[in-house]
Amino acid sequence: PYRVEQRFNEINRLFDFLIREALQAHLGPGSEAVRFGTPVQDGRPEDFIVAVTWLATRMGVAEGVMDRPPDDNDAGVDVVGWKHFADHRTGFPVILVQGTTRLDYEEKVGRIPTNSWKRWLDLGPEPGTGLAIPFMVQVGDDRWMKVTTETGILFDRLRICDLLRTRDLSHFGEWTELATVTAAERTRLAIVETKSTASKKVRVAKPRRQKDSVHRTNQRR
Repeated sequence: PYRVEQRFNEINRLFDFLIREALQAHLGPGSEAVRFGTPVQDGRPEDFIVAVTWLATRMGVAEGVMDRPPDDNDAGVDVVGWKHFADHRTGFPVILVQGTTRLDYEEKVGRIPTNSWKRWLDLGPEPGTGLAIPFMVQVGDDRWMKVTTETGILFDRLRICDLLRTRDLSHFGEWTELATVTAAERTRLAIVETKSTASKKVRVAKPRRQKDSVHRTNQRR
């Protein structure tokens, strides 16, 4: 129902919360992560140029060029995660993650301009990247190969849920809000399903029909 009602900002904001917590679980104890996407959260300034400076301070890295596109919202990055070593020197793992609730999520691949980010922040030779989606990608689905060929890590529903098993989210306000939104969505969905005709058809992700190939390698899917 949120797709029909175009309530993406509401859902995306809460999904970014789950991505942030899952990313910290992936990086392990001592790691940090912040939401960088819009609408802004976690104390991020609205202005993009200022926000990159804010992120540099949070991460403890040197800034690069200040000539940054002022019209950018988040430069393709919704969540940033990192983990310092005990010496707090440069050369530590950094992962830039884009999250999307779009059904055609594979179209978002390659949307993080890492070369630009390396100019704005001292992130080392090549920061890690990831794509987070609230869907499960079936084993054998070609989209897994397409995404992971161009993006470092695909955080699908199963991976996110697995990572969140180790984290207590109950003390976050977003957790209560997420429960409320989920219950409301279930109610709306039940209403749509009981109607004989709906004004708009609700799109549901379905397994893709794909051609077989003698060259198929299961390890890539």
